[in-house]
Amino acid sequence: MNVRQPTLQEAFALHGQGRVGEAARLYEAIAAREPGNAEARHYLGAILASAGRLRDAKALMKRALELKPNEFAYLENYVGVLALAEDYAEALDHCERALKRQPRNPNLLYLHAVALQKLDRLDEARDAFVAMQRVAPGHLAGRKEHAVTLTRLGELDEALAIIEPLIAAQPRFADAYLVRANIRSIRGDLGLALPDYERAIALQPNAHETWYSYGRALDTLGRFEPALAAFDRALALRPNYADALIGRGGALKMLDRLPEAVACFDQASALGGDAVTKGLSARGAALAETGDADEAGTCLRQAIASGGNSAAAWLSLADIVKFEADDPGFAAMESRLAEIARRQPSEAQLLHFALAKAYLDIRDSARAFAHLDAGNRSKRAQIVYDAEANRAQIASIVAAFPAETLARFAGAGSPATTPIFVVGMPRSGTTLIEQILASHPTIHGAGELQALPHIVAEIGGVPNGVAALTAEDLAQLGDDYVERAGEPPGGKTRVVDKLPANFLNLGFIRLILPEARIIHVRRDPVDTCLSCYTKNFKAANLPYTYEQTELGLYYRDYQTLMAHWRATLPASHFLEVDYETVVDDLETQARRMIAFLGLPWDPACLEFHRTRRAVRTASVNQVRKPIYRSSVGRWREHAAYLAPLLKALGVEA
Repeated sequence: MNVRQPTLQEAFALHGQGRVGEAARLYEAIAAREPGNAEARHYLGAILASAGRLRDAKALMKRALELKPNEFAYLENYVGVLALAEDYAEALDHCERALKRQPRNPNLLYLHAVALQKLDRLDEARDAFVAMQRVAPGHLAGRKEHAVTLTRLGELDEALAIIEPLIAAQPRFADAYLVRANIRSIRGDLGLALPDYERAIALQPNAHETWYSYGRALDTLGRFEPALAAFDRALALRPNYADALIGRGGALKMLDRLPEAVACFDQASALGGDAVTKGLSARGAALAETGDADEAGTCLRQAIASGGNSAAAWLSLADIVKFEADDPGFAAMESRLAEIARRQPSEAQLLHFALAKAYLDIRDSARAFAHLDAGNRSKRAQIVYDAEANRAQIASIVAAFPAETLARFAGAGSPATTPIFVVGMPRSGTTLIEQILASHPTIHGAGELQALPHIVAEIGGVPNGVAALTAEDLAQLGDDYVERAGEPPGGKTRVVDKLPANFLNLGFIRLILPEARIIHVRRDPVDTCLSCYTKNFKAANLPYTYEQTELGLYYRDYQTLMAHWRATLPASHFLEVDYETVVDDLETQARRMIAFLGLPWDPACLEFHRTRRAVRTASVNQVRKPIYRSSVGRWREHAAYLAPLLKALGVEA
């Protein structure tokens, strides 16, 4: 009995009717029966590609193209599948072949530009998108990816000039909101970025990349629980998403769930490719925070040796080691920087800061500041900051909290005695003071809590949101802070909140937590600012640190505000400590602080460097060592490179 064999026409008919499962079975039967049938292989590959079976699809479509090398549609479709499979090098090669035959094909021009972008050939990608848009100016994805390329090149104004009109013309184009949100995040304008991420998610709730980017923004804002939820959503949509695994691990780390965090970093490393470098870098940075410098260094060197993009690993390693003049790391970093300087500006930025630290270690000021200035210029170009607006903000805070206002509401807030606030400029010694305090058996060092900034944001900001508050409101807000800060662990009774920028909120703290103790840490102005200038901070609220004049002016504004608090806050609850004095006489100053807090003295405070706790600031390495004087007066060695800063501070060299 003869069984009728399926025909290609029947398969085409089913395919055209949308009955792809039945069509696929016929294509498969025909391909098995006819090894030379290119059509069956090509169209079966297309169906498998749409179902996400990209490896099988590539094999089928590649064979179809070998059987019919002159079939242009096969070539074009194969390029598309290669791009879907993220095989961008092969996609670029085939795309360039195809463009020789159809140089004005919009789809191929788009895929060509995307492949260049994904291969980090960003200058070429930018030019390719410009050329593509001459042919197809209405190509939405092309315009969006052009903006992505410009963003990666650090050309943020140009990227916005493309994406803003695109959003206006296509208000339901989710990816356009994602691009604008990413630009705003890079600039530190997270208040505007979050609504864009949320709009993109509302329009396209199953976009894994948007959930990941949203999580990163939340993480930067210190909103770690919602960040974790966003990363989890990204991973639910794409389980082997390395960046989301790294992000999830970072959020878990900040929530003091270190074993889970390390498991995420290891899971990312197991994915292979560039994820190895990312995972090892993140693991090393986490270990450094807990004081395991040796194991951290091992992880970071493995990350560098893995051959991936190692800029972040170099920067983390630079923070925990002291370079010697013959260290091969200098040549390795300089070589890598030369290779990626234009193609990957964000990675180059990290290498500038890493090299600057290395050259500072060997006291080569000229090279160190060449890299510092380059890294800071790159960072400053990405962010929005207005020095005049900051000065006006400081003036408004001073005006809103006169002594009479603080006196009128005295005792109106929460009676809680748990909170201790350690404030000051970044890099002024706040982490050292927290570490000394946290070595006392009754004090928990909680790090840089975001509880107070969140409360401030929820009431409409300081000072604008304060005027309408009642005594009952103040008590409730104080209780809210204590709840958000969390119960101190292990039977401890006090919690240190070491967010330096809380110096802006001392009047508000006095209103809602009148029994809280506040310790203000001061350090030489130039040493403080120089130390800020050497760091590529993760925090979004430090935009003033990347240009010397702006940094000096910010410091002057900070001095103005602290003079006001000094004149209005009671000495019983406000103590000032000088970093240099602590370095000179640790025991006297430690006893002074513990007495100010009303606690019995404990000699463990003098052994602060032995206290095992996570330290997540740029001072992580310093507080693992006993007191040392090398950072006192450090700026004088580099005075020739600090003219703008010294002028802004009014300091003679």
